[in-house]
Amino acid sequence: MGEFDLITRYLKPLAGEGAMGLDDDAARAFGRVLTKDILVEGVHFLPTDPLDLVARKALRVNMSDVIAKGARPAAYMLGLVWPSRLGEEGFAAFARGLDAEHQAHGLRLLGGDTTSGQHLVISVTMFGEPLFTTPLLRAGGEAGDLLVVTGEIGHGVVGLEAARNAPPADDPGALPYRLPQPPFAEAGFIAAHAKASLDVSDGLMADAKHLAEASGVDLTIDLQHVPFADNPGADEKLALRQMTGGDDYQTLFLLAKDGERHLVEAQQHGLRLAVIGRAEAMAGPEGIATLRAADGRLLSISSDGWDHFG
Repeated sequence: MGEFDLITRYLKPLAGEGAMGLDDDAARAFGRVLTKDILVEGVHFLPTDPLDLVARKALRVNMSDVIAKGARPAAYMLGLVWPSRLGEEGFAAFARGLDAEHQAHGLRLLGGDTTSGQHLVISVTMFGEPLFTTPLLRAGGEAGDLLVVTGEIGHGVVGLEAARNAPPADDPGALPYRLPQPPFAEAGFIAAHAKASLDVSDGLMADAKHLAEASGVDLTIDLQHVPFADNPGADEKLALRQMTGGDDYQTLFLLAKDGERHLVEAQQHGLRLAVIGRAEAMAGPEGIATLRAADGRLLSISSDGWDHFG
């Protein structure tokens, strides 16, 4: 049984007010946007990754969710399972990473819990301050909307390969995997103009499918318009690997057609926003996402993206 099947069967019946039915990236309660991500050594980061960057990544993957929900990351609570082999020196490096994000993004640590264990596990609960009163959800898009993505797609999978092949901390190719770059500069635009939105963490195709299902539309993505981290050229296999690799922590959102002028103005001011497709009326019982090559062919994908229980 997959991750989302388990959530649907066992956890959705327990969801309370503000949980959005557990169908979204974050909850909206107590006047805040709330989200939680857990990072596990050997799954979400490598044992060879520098601990200051591991700490920064743990905060950034949570900030990515908050930004995609139209909010400003403000504070967090931290849970740590800390292996004794990493020692106090490692703990100091981890704390330096947290402080770097505090200084860069105005975060505050509000509390948490620390215990010992065999593998490093990091649990972050992030609190965001909504920039507008209307919740920004995965649902809300409609036929005719433009599909927009921030930043570049594929840094996660390309950087992971570099980290595995050349683990030293100074390897520049591994940095995009070790230190994601969520759309901090684009957060205001997302909050002001997106109709439906989510962060890209499981792979662009998987998350486009989630967006399509929630908004009740079909999404067609034009491969030639996707901004890739590693330009695949005519290599469709390389492009598909970046489309499904995950760990990008960008924002994918639907924008009304009449908002295109705002998009152009934002691009002229240096914001990393690319129109990669559009929404259409559903042809079947639920929304789907398809990928179209430059010659008009619809490409077949064996796996949309990451599933922790898949």
